Formats: sequence, structure tokens, C-alpha cells
Amino acid sequence: MRTQKKGEGIVNMELFIGNLPEDTSTVDLRRLLGKAGQAARYRIYRKKLLDGSIKCYGHAIVEPDQAALGMIHLLNHLEWRNHNLEVRPYFSRSHVNDRRAPLWSGRPWMGIDRRKRDRRGSG
Repeated sequence: MRTQKKGEGIVNMELFIGNLPEDTSTVDLRRLLGKAGQAARYRIYRKKLLDGSIKCYGHAIVEPDQAALGMIHLLNHLEWRNHNLEVRPYFSRSHVNDRRAPLWSGRPWMGIDRRKRDRRGSG
């Protein structure tokens, strides 16, 4: 996804940085991104999976977008600390879908209840 700063005409690009080692710090990410270009803003996310392992990934906003394309080219499939990195443009989820909208669990579901319809004997 590309965003544009107001009044400047500079185009930013958002990047997804996947398959990071779980002990990655913001300093490590800054050093990694510093090799390929200048990252304006970045963040690390950690998600605990059902099996107890931790999934670690990052999100960076890079300007200009030509630097971001260069980062994708240099860092995608790079082996870093025994992990193959996945670097690609970041696409946010659509909030139009009710189930992906904030607080969707508090809303009544207005669509057809497929589970009820597919049950045996529900004529």
C-alpha cells in the first residue's frame, strides 16, 4: 500500500517483513533495514500461536517508494540469523467484511447461518 504525505509529493510504501527470529529487537530490525535503505518508521509484532511458539514479523513504512522496492529486492529470501526473511508490500485487511471489522463479535450475524442449514435433518 502506498501513502502520500500532504503537500510534499513524497510517496511512502508500507512493507511486511515476515519470518523474523522471535528474539528480534527493534535495534536488530533497525540495523537490518539500515543496510538496504532508510526506514522512516517500523514496528515488530509477536503473536503467540496455539502450540506455544511465537510468530514474529515486522511492519515498516519506507520513503521514498523506490527505496522500498530496493529493500524488497535486497532483503526478500535473505537468510538472516538462520531464518529466510519474507519482505513484500504490506496490504491491510478490509474492514468492509463484518467478521474483520473491529468488535465483530458483539454484532449479531445477519447472514444465513450455514452451520444450521447444513445440519442433517434440518428440513
